[in-house]
Amino acid sequence: MNKEYEYNIELENGKYNMVLTNDYKVQYLRGGDIWVEDPPAPKMLISFMDKFEQLENQLIEAKNLLDYAQDVLSNVHMDDSEVYQEISDFLNKGE
Repeated sequence: MNKEYEYNIELENGKYNMVLTNDYKVQYLRGGDIWVEDPPAPKMLISFMDKFEQLENQLIEAKNLLDYAQDVLSNVHMDDSEVYQEISDFLNKGE
């Protein structure tokens, strides 16, 4: 996809996207092509996309803080601690 969107929520490893176009129209894409245009309840969907983006940004920030905490623990030779291992397990989920 080479279009710019206000919001672009990727699902199923890029098979589907829920996007908000620059002219504020909600669309569902499948394989990068428009699948559903102007679905019902667009204001609710826009609110959902905004909330999703907020939560995604908070998760990224939390992961960055945990990554920093892991580095700090390693620098003070606590990389064999239970907390260090729990942070590592969390950061490595999904890989």
